[in-house]
Amino acid sequence: MRKERYDGSILRKILVGMVTNDVVVARISTRWGVAGLFDAKWANLVGTWCVDFSKKHSKAPGANIRDLFEHWANHTSSEEETVKAVEEFLVALSDTATEEETHHILDLASNYFNKVRMKTEIDQASIELERGFLEDAQNRLANLHKVELGVGSFVSPGIDYEVWQQAFEQETRRSLVTYPGAVGEFFSDSFVREEFYSFMGPDKTGKTTFLLDFAYRALRNRNKVVFFDSGDSSQDDVMVRLASRVTGCPEFEMECTLPTGWKEGRPETEVRVLPPVNPSEGFKRLVRASRFPGAFRLSCHPNSSLSVSGIGSILADWERDGWRPDVVVIDYADILAPSGNSHDPLEQIDETWKQMRRLSQSRHCLVMTATQSNAAAYGKEKAFLGRQHFSGRKTKLAHVNGMIGINVSEEERREHTARLNWVVRRKMRNRNRSNHVQVVGCFDIENPIIQSTW
Repeated sequence: MRKERYDGSILRKILVGMVTNDVVVARISTRWGVAGLFDAKWANLVGTWCVDFSKKHSKAPGANIRDLFEHWANHTSSEEETVKAVEEFLVALSDTATEEETHHILDLASNYFNKVRMKTEIDQASIELERGFLEDAQNRLANLHKVELGVGSFVSPGIDYEVWQQAFEQETRRSLVTYPGAVGEFFSDSFVREEFYSFMGPDKTGKTTFLLDFAYRALRNRNKVVFFDSGDSSQDDVMVRLASRVTGCPEFEMECTLPTGWKEGRPETEVRVLPPVNPSEGFKRLVRASRFPGAFRLSCHPNSSLSVSGIGSILADWERDGWRPDVVVIDYADILAPSGNSHDPLEQIDETWKQMRRLSQSRHCLVMTATQSNAAAYGKEKAFLGRQHFSGRKTKLAHVNGMIGINVSEEERREHTARLNWVVRRKMRNRNRSNHVQVVGCFDIENPIIQSTW
């Protein structure tokens, strides 16, 4: 029964995309045949209306789909079951989520249509085998072609204008995580879908705090977020730290030094006695920050037991239940279980980082993690992390869209300040700005970036 519900949900998601999304219907129309691609008569009927409308008007039908239905209903002799199925779909259309990301819908459509096509051809081949037409059955299966729409498919930019629309679609170019002030400018044009970033810093420079803060900011931007802890902390530890970040209160009542601004390059602060974090308030604040209940998920695992392929399996299982994250935060890359079959530690590191990059692409999400710098990075007072400070295999720098250095001297550690710099970044449009930004926060409340300045 669950399988049937899942398939029905996927069918409707694809059909909603054809009704509402210009790029989705245009891409599918290039593969659409007279018989359609769905395995339900009513769905092929609605799909044909969408394809015909797109070819004529170069856009999805949207609200016009109801006019197309009315015109068809007044002239059809179709069986009542088909009419009823179309009516039920259109009635539910306004209540159906239409914010699915284009790449994801196309991936779903590609998998779904291939399953339908394969089942149809196998059924036909079975009939031919029963009739003794062995060669016909072999030729049918040998000539079976995939319906390619999503990741791994080809496009023809000189023929299909819809691929240009898809490339410039604003939703896919929107930053999923934003910051205020100077640090917001520093990170401008970063953190969009299908990108992979990492913080890098010496031990005990607050990498987990930066990652928790990143996850919370992603949640406040109305995204679905999952935070994977791969063995650095227990679930209870993460929950307490998350509660501190959400409420702005420390674990215990204490005097906290809070930054209020900058003066001559040094942070101005005030000291306040803050009450201990309250779990009830943490729960309320998290719910208030979320787009909907359950938008944030936390998944904690013992050290070295979680691999990137394991994360992919967890996400695939959640997707079958209809939950797909926009942002995946992994704390942290260095203690993930090895990936691949190699026994060479450096090759294992390389494969792990390759798979994290692949995760961002295949799941159409933003992936953020952290990694530890090498021993040469310690004791570098007021210096900046560079390519020479990576630990493990240097090719990890080639797999990320950006590596963000967390630079902290002993004095800065005491003041809860840090200098963030781009160790490497593939895309940097605003090159006139400095390559680093100074931030100050309060680690007692798990907030590493309260004020920032160039």
